[in-house]
Order: sequence, then structure tokens, then C-alpha cells
Amino acid sequence: MPEKEKPFELRDDWSKPHLVFIGRWNPLHRGHIEIMRKRMEANPELPILVLVRATSYDRYSPLERAAMCRIWMQHEKIVGTVLIIPDIKGVYYGRGVGYEVEMVEVDEDIKGISATDIRSKIDAGDDSWKEMVAPGIEKMVEQLEEMLGERIQKVRGPEA
Repeated sequence: MPEKEKPFELRDDWSKPHLVFIGRWNPLHRGHIEIMRKRMEANPELPILVLVRATSYDRYSPLERAAMCRIWMQHEKIVGTVLIIPDIKGVYYGRGVGYEVEMVEVDEDIKGISATDIRSKIDAGDDSWKEMVAPGIEKMVEQLEEMLGERIQKVRGPEA
């Protein structure tokens, strides 16, 4: 009898150093993904740690943005952890502390991807935003937008 394939699990090994990515992910898009991919390709044995800043002014809640990251990781079979952290002002250190702080260079077309542009396209009804977000989260963003529309309608009340 053939062995049944086990479903992928996001089991993380906390004994290993992690590749850490901090952001708002509002929404998670292909620019974010390319930065993560570059570091993951250079360190394929390491899990990732995605830190979601708990900002109150973003379109999607921290929980919704963390869910986007988890859905993408599951979709791509990426091992790691997603955590929500308080909003931050900066990352500071006093001397060599055993890890790197590095800006990841990406192509100009990737640098040009902007969550602000994605949200503007969504507002304008331009479906090209779907090509810009992280693979696997398009449906979730559509559902969130539908819920946001309903919330706004409730606040505004019936139109006269």
C-alpha cells in the first residue's frame, strides 16, 4: 500500500537562527515576497520569522495581515513563524550582537510595487492588484474588502 502523503505543516525549529522580516504587510505583496525569497535562497536551511507591526491606522487589522502572511507561507510551503508585535520606531543595537541588519536589493520593477498603489487599484475597481499581491492571498483580500465595504455602509447608513 503506498504511503499517504502528509499535509505540509508550518512546524518551526526554534533551535535554528531565523531570517527576520519586519513590516506592516498591508497587504503582503510581491515586492515583500521577493525580498524574503532572496534571503531564503541564500539560507535555505533556515526558517523565517515574519513580524507584523500592530498599527492602528492600516486598512487591514494586524490579525488580518498576520493571516495573509500565514496563508502565503502555507501556499508556498515556507517554514517559519508569524508574530504580531507592537508598532516600532526603530531597531537599535549597541555592538556586534550576533546577527546582521541588511537591506536587500531588488530589481527596480519589484521596488516599484507599493501597497498604497494596490489599495488604490482596489478602490478604483482595477483588478490588476491581484497580480501584485502575494500568491495565495487574492481571495482573502477580496473577502476582507467585501467586509470593509459592509462596515463602511453600516457606519454611513442607508444612502438617501
